[in-house]
Amino acid sequence: MKALMPFWIYWGLLATGCILFFAIPIMSLLLFLVLPMLLVIIPTWFVIVYLIGDAVSRRGNFDKIIQRIAMSLLCSFLTIMLFPVISWICDSVTWNHFHLTSLIRNFNDRPLWLVFAVHFFAFWIGAEIGHAALEDKSEHNKPEEEQQ
Repeated sequence: MKALMPFWIYWGLLATGCILFFAIPIMSLLLFLVLPMLLVIIPTWFVIVYLIGDAVSRRGNFDKIIQRIAMSLLCSFLTIMLFPVISWICDSVTWNHFHLTSLIRNFNDRPLWLVFAVHFFAFWIGAEIGHAALEDKSEHNKPEEEQQ
């Protein structure tokens, strides 16, 4: 759990943003102001996810590639679940009734799964590069006799 601290901070900030988005609908008007900035926001988001994957990998010392892939899949799935689940909760509070079909319908969106794929690859690339950097660092810290 300690290794995932950078991810939990990122995830908490995203959850707070989603809650604020549904709690204050006027923020949707601000979205139209932000749309032209997507050319800057999307690459920045990619870099942030990459850096979080790198930080989690360095803190976690995941030796096997399957562990890094599983960690990337889990973190990416938790991230993309935020918007549909918070949307479902908001609908449930608004209409005073839980409709499981509305939650399931939210997961049918192709853009959601595209975001999942991009998030997964950014996170996984960061994890792989972080792992490679740790291996390289440990190679350089070995005494000369062990390297030969």
